[in-house]
Amino acid sequence: MRELAVEILVVLALITSAFFAWSMGHHYAGAVVGPAVGGGAITIKKGLLVAGALVLIGSLVSPVVKTYVQLTNLRPAGHYSALLSAAATTTLATYAKIPTSTIQLYTASLIGAALTVGAAVNLQLLAVLVAAWAAAPLTAYALAPLVSKLTPSNTKLLLRISMFLSALVLGLNDVSNAATSLVGVVIDFITAKGLADFFMSIGLLTWGHRLVETIGGELGNLSPRSYLAAHVTKIATLAIFNSLGLNASMNQTLIGAMAKLGAERRALKRIFIGWLTSPLLGAAFSALVTFAMATWRLG
Repeated sequence: MRELAVEILVVLALITSAFFAWSMGHHYAGAVVGPAVGGGAITIKKGLLVAGALVLIGSLVSPVVKTYVQLTNLRPAGHYSALLSAAATTTLATYAKIPTSTIQLYTASLIGAALTVGAAVNLQLLAVLVAAWAAAPLTAYALAPLVSKLTPSNTKLLLRISMFLSALVLGLNDVSNAATSLVGVVIDFITAKGLADFFMSIGLLTWGHRLVETIGGELGNLSPRSYLAAHVTKIATLAIFNSLGLNASMNQTLIGAMAKLGAERRALKRIFIGWLTSPLLGAAFSALVTFAMATWRLG
């Protein structure tokens, strides 16, 4: 019976990692490609093809770093249920065209799993994470006018360059979220990263157009200069937070900058509601999955 449970966990690890990588690929397509499309620098199809290749390159050269291991003391089964829940919630957010944060969804899913089985949660670390998440879009909102003043009027080439850089950073930074659960548990370092690389790129190519359409057009008639300023503000803000050892949402930081530069208020209101509700949904789903796994004695 124990061997069967281990085999099921191996399969679950493969499925959840692939699913989460795919969901991150399509969910961050808007933040990577959307400004260039909205600014008229590239078409959606070409943007997704180029970004998909660059995400793959960025992922291949990225070191896989275990993330959020200090937040809870969950056993492997709890981490897998959290990954599954975060991936499912991310996919629902993409379907609803709400550019939210996979990091926040994953964190909420970890907490939902931990509360279900009575695992400890590092509240001090959680407070720091939440503060950083809230501060990033506010920082981008404040910086956007200054960046806009410094942005040149010739934007198309710069929009393409910023798209290239964002795609590489997405591969470098986010592949670990999907690959970590595999390293040292199921398969080796190279294979784990390769699996996550492939599915992240596939996610961007197969379903990335939904959030590209949202950020690249459905948030209002921003000028190419505003799109470039928002993209540069996003990159600068994330660089500031990363230099302090903190992370933040690529989507939310970009939306924060776009909100200041003229994004349509009704669309912003819908997105903001999604930011508040999606982590709650992820936590609830994770709690249900974790309870089911505990009932079936998996892990």
